Amino acid sequence: MADNTRIKPDSGAGTIVVWTDDVSGVHVPGFKLVLGAMDADDGPVSATNPMPADVTALATFATSQETVTGTSGQIVASGLAGRRTISLKAHPDNTATIWISSVTPATDANSFPLDASESVEIDLSPGQAIYAIADSGSQTLCVMEVSP
Repeated sequence: MADNTRIKPDSGAGTIVVWTDDVSGVHVPGFKLVLGAMDADDGPVSATNPMPADVTALATFATSQETVTGTSGQIVASGLAGRRTISLKAHPDNTATIWISSVTPATDANSFPLDASESVEIDLSPGQAIYAIADSGSQTLCVMEVSP
């Protein structure tokens, strides 16, 4: 079956051709992305005329390793200014679970568990505190804070 199809607008005489692709007898509509304001055409999107995108680069990030024990404590008490995201990874050599919480004291009942080599990324509001406690011993938590 041929590609494209004709449709009749609600008003006016005649038909117009609409771009379609015939897939097993079904006309699938095709679309072309163009740049520019309504009723303007600044050209089709292509490798030489790419879709504009505003990508915000990371302005700052900081890394550290925190020791987590059997006593609940705040992670990175003096956090990176303006931090928005924090990535936490339990060190591969850890021998016990670390529990992560936004409330203090962190306990296994109100927290998220991280076993050795597991990680979590948390979006934060400015100044939000994160707490941790270990099931036993001294465990290491790798931290990366990100600020826009």
